[in-house]
Order: sequence, then structure tokens, then C-alpha cells
Amino acid sequence: MGDVRRELSNPPGVHPPQAHYSHVARAGQTLYISGQLAMDASGAVVGVGDARAQARQCYANLTAILAHYGGRLGHLVKTTTYITHWAYRPLVATARDAAVEVTAHAVVRAPAELIWQTLTDYEHLSRFVPGIVSSRVVSRQGTQLIVEQRGGARLWFFSYPIRVVLASREVANLFPEIEGFRTFRVPLKARL
Repeated sequence: MGDVRRELSNPPGVHPPQAHYSHVARAGQTLYISGQLAMDASGAVVGVGDARAQARQCYANLTAILAHYGGRLGHLVKTTTYITHWAYRPLVATARDAAVEVTAHAVVRAPAELIWQTLTDYEHLSRFVPGIVSSRVVSRQGTQLIVEQRGGARLWFFSYPIRVVLASREVANLFPEIEGFRTFRVPLKARL
């Protein structure tokens, strides 16, 4: 096993640490980011008495650190949040929901014709695709159509509502050419 390059750094855009520590420890291509405080780049405390403002600043710090390395919040694998009182949880969750965007990809292994038949049976997709509660054609003008899908994902006791609107153009005997895909805000609200 070769030596992994390691470095400690304090990227620009976040407050310089007041104690002897670094915001980031990098080992190879992996970043280990220290806990963030609600301090702006000048070191001033943000949002005294306001848990939402403090959480927003912590996510802004994380965003700045990740951007320095060419990343974004979607690259985070795990975060741990410490909250001083349970009543602040919804306020911190609101800040997290505004900062974090969830994306997902899937690979489907099936004959192309079967995929096409299933995907264009818009009104019945909820029968075939896990997590979709409803799927409907919002509008159709010739070969142009807008499809809205609603559903959700679950992880332990968290439930994530999802709404997707897909704009596509169907071409006879060919697969649709996707013209636009917009994922509307996907709130990460825990439902207990």
C-alpha cells in the first residue's frame, strides 16, 4: 500500500480557526472537514439566539470549503449535527433543506422496448416504479408533453417527499428526446 498524500488546510472564505486546528484534513482525494461554527469569514458570530441563521452559516462555511476543492454539498457523504435543544431541530432542518440538493441516478437493465412501454404509460407508472405515488400527464400538445410525478423515499424514520416534472417530446417509433428535466424543491423533512 502506497503512501497517501496528506495535508491540513484552512481554505479562504471561512473564518481562521481560533484554536490550533484545521478546517480540512485531506488524505488523497478524501476531505475530512472539521465541525463548523456559526462564524462568518471575518470571525464574527452569526445569528446569536437564532438556530436557523446559525445553521445557514454552518452550511455556507461547508459550501465555501467544498467549493475551494471543486466540490459542492452534494458531494458530502455524512454529516453530524449537534443541536443544544430538541426544539431547534426544525429550524436547523429548514436551513439544511435549503442548502442540500438530493440527486439520484438509476440504471435499468431491461429490453429497450419494455422500458419504453413502461415509461410512456404515464398514468400507471406508480404501479411499476417504487416510491412513485402518482404520475399524470399535465399537458399534451402534439408530441410535446409535461408529466408530473409525486412520491417519496424513506430512510429509517425519515420520509422525503419528491415532486418531479418532466418535459419531453415523443417521436414516433423512437425513444423520447428529453428536452428538459426539472426537479422541483425536494424538501428533506423528517416525519416522525
